Amino acid sequence: GKTVSRFTRRLRDRKLDMPLGIALLLGERVCSGLQYAHDARDETGSPLHLVHRDLSPANVCISYRGEVKIIDFGAAQSTLKEEQTAPRVVIGNLTYMAPEQAKKQIVDGRADVYSCGVMLWELLSWHALPQKGDPIERWRKAANPVWDAPSATQPSIPRDVDEAILKALRKEPKDRYGTALEFGEVLKKLRLKYAPDATERDLGDLLARVFAKEKAGED
Repeated sequence: GKTVSRFTRRLRDRKLDMPLGIALLLGERVCSGLQYAHDARDETGSPLHLVHRDLSPANVCISYRGEVKIIDFGAAQSTLKEEQTAPRVVIGNLTYMAPEQAKKQIVDGRADVYSCGVMLWELLSWHALPQKGDPIERWRKAANPVWDAPSATQPSIPRDVDEAILKALRKEPKDRYGTALEFGEVLKKLRLKYAPDATERDLGDLLARVFAKEKAGED
């Protein structure tokens, strides 16, 4: 399959949008994967306190069957690491980074919830976020984010979808969803409300359609 970043780039190149139901399904599946990681335990049953810390469209893969998988836990924080990242070092993509992570504070799973919210904001507003620029300015924006509702650029986005995404993007972790599972449940309810027929097969079919030549070669 392909990463979400390559998928969205190809859709834009072909002047196509990502349907609301597909975007909500994608977010729902990412939340499921995040919760699985956050719940991980070691051989004694102790929590690993695993946090991805670098969730972005480049680190989410979609198979041609519509399976959604989170990859690249190279920047992850967990109790398994013998050496933790030096506090002065900020790891991860600043575009999708939670404010507390940009401020070099201790993070938990709610930082990944925020990153998932950024990814969904980008998909729903269909507005590509900048990946380059002055590092200091990008860091300041990550540490002190200001978000408009996705409907500001896509008026067709329902108000309750706006509210769900903006809650995930709250600056303070305590004001967001408490877990990825909670965020995923909200996304599922919205998907069932607005696009009950959207399935993984639809996601996979859309991917296969815009990458038809690549898929043929891979097959």
